[in-house]
Amino acid sequence: MKEGDMVKVVQTLGCGQSPRRTRDWGAGIVIKVSKAPPMFYKNYGPFDIGDDVEVMLSDGTVKVFNSKSVKEIK
Repeated sequence: MKEGDMVKVVQTLGCGQSPRRTRDWGAGIVIKVSKAPPMFYKNYGPFDIGDDVEVMLSDGTVKVFNSKSVKEIK
């Protein structure tokens, strides 16, 4: 995934819930992809949580999502 790619964003809300809750943000264009800093929890870590993807959505708003929420439209 790179800048300028058309994507569909479906964000997973929370964790450990059944059934899984999601929010469909719709289509957008990738503005920027950047490496997210590693996450630490107490004395554990680092954990790689993936990349941050900045997306301009079809309504004009710009939001940052985790790379797991963003799928490229081919």
